[in-house]
Amino acid sequence: TATDHGEFLLLGAKSGFSVDRHQLAARMKQPEIARDLEEIQIESIPDLFSHVVTSSQGAMQLSKDAILHTDDNALLEFSSPKGSFRQLKNREILVNDLLAEQTLDLSLLVDGSPAPDDMASLAELREKCVGFIRVRGHVYRAGVFLKDGRMTECFEQLRQAAALNPHDPYLEGMVSKFGNTARTLVENGELNEGIDLFREILMIVPDRAEIQMTVGNLLQSSGRPEEAISHFQEALRINPEDALGHYSLANLLKNQGRVNEAVESFQRALQFNPDFADAHRNLGLTLQEMGRIEDAVGHFHQSLRIRPDDALVHASLGLAYKAQGKPAEARASFERSLELDPGYAESHSNLSHIHL
Repeated sequence: TATDHGEFLLLGAKSGFSVDRHQLAARMKQPEIARDLEEIQIESIPDLFSHVVTSSQGAMQLSKDAILHTDDNALLEFSSPKGSFRQLKNREILVNDLLAEQTLDLSLLVDGSPAPDDMASLAELREKCVGFIRVRGHVYRAGVFLKDGRMTECFEQLRQAAALNPHDPYLEGMVSKFGNTARTLVENGELNEGIDLFREILMIVPDRAEIQMTVGNLLQSSGRPEEAISHFQEALRINPEDALGHYSLANLLKNQGRVNEAVESFQRALQFNPDFADAHRNLGLTLQEMGRIEDAVGHFHQSLRIRPDDALVHASLGLAYKAQGKPAEARASFERSLELDPGYAESHSNLSHIHL
């Protein structure tokens, strides 16, 4: 039976059957099978069995009052279940009914062949299956609410799913879908709407450093620097070794006049990436503005060691040498700046004021 949530399959056999779970695990690891399973986001036995709605006994219980479907009494057609589902005024009815009847039955799994040393016990498999079932119940309901445009309820279901397992593949799929929508809003010029949607995502999965950084950058672009700083700081709390994140925060702090904090953030960026030329350059510029000329010179030299053709850094180094009373070194730096960028007006002006 096809629904908007996938295919519901009724499996049967003339006699009882079982599955050797050790052989099943081995087959699921075979490259071709693993690739196919990955496409439908199934990675393990608990993952697979969490999709079982009910056992044979449960199916009998569910169908005990049903009218028998025969060739001369064809109550159901192939497209009927999907059509009926889509015509439901309240779409969550079918999903909720199925989830209410879902029973975890691992009786099909048997220990036939010798188990690998790292094979989980049946009790551990059961626990993992229950975890998958609980999370995906919320994700399925969220999908229903999304289709009906009931966004508040959709996001609430996703928050409940994330509270159980924030890295569940099905939840990840929904989060990714909303992330793509938010990016499309931003690309279409709907910046505030995109920011709001990204923030809704962060209410579901607040530990996503990359999304925190994205929101910070968008807030900075929209002229909301203090909010941006808060998101940058949260991203760095999650991923404290992100050199680019520290660099972005440092630039924003400097622009807000918080130069001491900016210096600390530039230094952290360099702690995690000592060859970060832009961080050396901007830290040097900040120190120069603070009057710490000798420290600034050191960072300008480090920046030029990594990227020797930066006209701005040569010009800034020239100003630093001039402040230190070193006219020859200043002239050489300004001249090198003009070699790299002949149109650099500031270097022309500074060079004309150098007297050896």
